Amino acid sequence: MKDIDKLKQLLDSWEVPYRIDDDDDILVGRFWDSEENHPKVNGYNGFFTAFEFDDDGDFVRMGAWE
Repeated sequence: MKDIDKLKQLLDSWEVPYRIDDDDDILVGRFWDSEENHPKVNGYNGFFTAFEFDDDGDFVRMGAWE
């Protein structure tokens, strides 16, 4: 199983919402266009954590952003 699939499976099992961007990175956070706050994600609107993967789905790095 690829790293990206492991993270998706973990987030799904915790019912944590996430997005996948154009670079196939996984983003978790409070997004500007959220219709409502999600009970399992905390923080300010616009802040998020990004998980970056290479083309093979292997973990590269993560960061927290505004």
